[in-house]
Amino acid sequence: MSRTRALPISLLLLLAACVEENEAPGAPKVSIGPTLPATDADLVAVIDSEAKDPEGDEVTYTYAWKQNGLPRTDLTTATVPAAETTKGETWEVSVTPNDGATDGSSATSATTTILNTAPTAPVVEITPEDAEEGDDLTCSVTTASADDDGDAVAYTFSWDVDGAAYTGASDAAMASVVDGADVGGGEVWTCEAVAGDGDDLGGAGSDSVRTTACDGDGDGVDGTVCGGEDCDDTDSTVYPMAGDTYGDGVDGDCDGMDCEGGWSGGVYFVACTEGMTQAAATLACTAAGYAGLASVESAAEDAYVAALLGALPYAGTTLRDIESWIGLSDEGSEGSWKWSNGSSSTHTNWYSGEPAGGTTENCVIVADFTSYTWIDVPCSRSFYAPICANR
Repeated sequence: MSRTRALPISLLLLLAACVEENEAPGAPKVSIGPTLPATDADLVAVIDSEAKDPEGDEVTYTYAWKQNGLPRTDLTTATVPAAETTKGETWEVSVTPNDGATDGSSATSATTTILNTAPTAPVVEITPEDAEEGDDLTCSVTTASADDDGDAVAYTFSWDVDGAAYTGASDAAMASVVDGADVGGGEVWTCEAVAGDGDDLGGAGSDSVRTTACDGDGDGVDGTVCGGEDCDDTDSTVYPMAGDTYGDGVDGDCDGMDCEGGWSGGVYFVACTEGMTQAAATLACTAAGYAGLASVESAAEDAYVAALLGALPYAGTTLRDIESWIGLSDEGSEGSWKWSNGSSSTHTNWYSGEPAGGTTENCVIVADFTSYTWIDVPCSRSFYAPICANR
């Protein structure tokens, strides 16, 4: 019969002392970030103060989230994605430490409330892009704002002109309009639209345009940039029928021709220097914006035409002398002289013995060598220049 020998009590006490009991880690301190979370931000459990383990063991954490006081058992990490949150909800998190063997005391964060997310900035555009003075200006939302909470978005419009606030616009839901009566030339107009969702104002979209000055030189005639006829809108002395001086390099009356021009009473005359047939002269006048070849219907107009022709040199031009077409002919009926503009004027200024060409000379010129009186000539001759007019 075998006998088991008992260990001495002193040895048993020594073995018990060598097996130390594990101590659980202490509780951490936790909070939820960000401090003021909105629906576009992830929620993050923040360990503000680490749990301490008496034995110095490595500590890990588990997370338990509550949404509106109810557990979300599907969320077990330190982060709640923004897509899981909705404006107005309350969230809290409990964090439990573990040292690899034993759970420590849990710590629960303060409750945080999900706040509103402001809408994004809209994209706006002012039309027309090439606005002129007097045009209506329309500022439209071309890309609407996005709102993370799904709230309805409204826009508040504001305008300024050259940096000064303008308050006369008419606003609608998606656009704002400035009346063209308030729009001048050479101004910078800026429109801003701010998005709001009923809780917060969001980003602002803006656009600017510089308006074109139609009458840049203030001479009362719009420039070509606005569809007007002022060929030099920087010079107030240049505009249609403003007068012209031959050979000065300036198209003073914007007719595209280098002529001598000016007013006699209510008639604007130009006397030119390029020789051509009577038919071509008529076309040249109408192409330059005149009614046609001039009718000369009084002694005063005769004297003015003579003065214009007297200012023209013929050396270096295509003219033989200063001889110029006027709009008188009897092509329709021999001996029945009529003005091309339909005038019924009976004024004449024939040179002595004229008209004398019969059926071969049906058109009329004014010539310097006859003291600027009239001569009938063949219409096909190509060395006379036009005298054009507008009444």
